Amino acid sequence: GLTAMETMRFWAKLRGLGNDRARAALILAGLGDTGGKPVASFSKGMRQRVLFAQALLAEPPLIVMDEPTNGLDPYWMETFVKLVRQAAASGQTILFSTHQLQIAEALADRIVFLRDGNVVLDGKKSEIRQTYGAAGLQEAFGELFGIPGGFAE
Repeated sequence: GLTAMETMRFWAKLRGLGNDRARAALILAGLGDTGGKPVASFSKGMRQRVLFAQALLAEPPLIVMDEPTNGLDPYWMETFVKLVRQAAASGQTILFSTHQLQIAEALADRIVFLRDGNVVLDGKKSEIRQTYGAAGLQEAFGELFGIPGGFAE
């Protein structure tokens, strides 16, 4: 039943941060004008952005996210990429899981593919491109997971 701003104030207080930082994190996630609305009324993508704002709130050295772009529209996926790049440029380490190879391709330095809980590929993005060609992750995924010709066919 909390609003977006109440949610952010709660998390800010737990981290010893003020309301200004809570508002700034909401604005960063594109939710500055929604602070008075209940999070329960938000779309899935908006709820994902509240979670991302919480992750960015205290500027931790490590951010771990599971499927952070799930439910985001193309605009917010691109914005997510920009925000993660900014966080990484400021020295934060970002660890995330995704089924969206284009997001991994855009962001990741290191890639790990799992199948049935086992690592089937682990390497730097540059190494994967050397091994699998310009198609990179798409080609690697296609070959490792039995999709003839990757996604091109």
